[in-house]
Amino acid sequence: MIGYTKYQDYILEEYKSYFDVVYSQEVIYTIKYLKIHAQEIFDTLKRGGYYFATIGSHIENPLWSKRRQLIRDEEEYYAYDYSLEEIADIFYSIGFQVSLKRLPVDYPLIYNPKLTKDFSNSLYDLVNIQRMKQYLSQFVFLLKIAIFFFSNPPIYGV
Repeated sequence: MIGYTKYQDYILEEYKSYFDVVYSQEVIYTIKYLKIHAQEIFDTLKRGGYYFATIGSHIENPLWSKRRQLIRDEEEYYAYDYSLEEIADIFYSIGFQVSLKRLPVDYPLIYNPKLTKDFSNSLYDLVNIQRMKQYLSQFVFLLKIAIFFFSNPPIYGV
């Protein structure tokens, strides 16, 4: 069963060791107390469960400062500054195994004069392959990161 609900402090208490998989997209940067979130997700997963999280909004993203300011100015939630390493360290400290994968851009970038300027310097910056190659070791806007968290990894040979 797939269901969606607005987060409430008590809601996850009902789901201890309940889920095989939890997924979030562009949520982590909105969470003030990331270690509490990591523990809550860990507690809701069955042994060997997975938490998949994608995030393009992190401090290694060269366009994050523009996106962060836009979010802080226009949204009802706050945008927090996390590095990929900080996120990985927090989830690892809770007991997750952590791995990362850069996700490719396999779709066209939609042009909007205002939004393009708000999120980058120009449309050219977003599509320029040479510019993207400069950041290959970083994670560029729209090259989101899939973070795989494995709870209580199974013990093989037992």
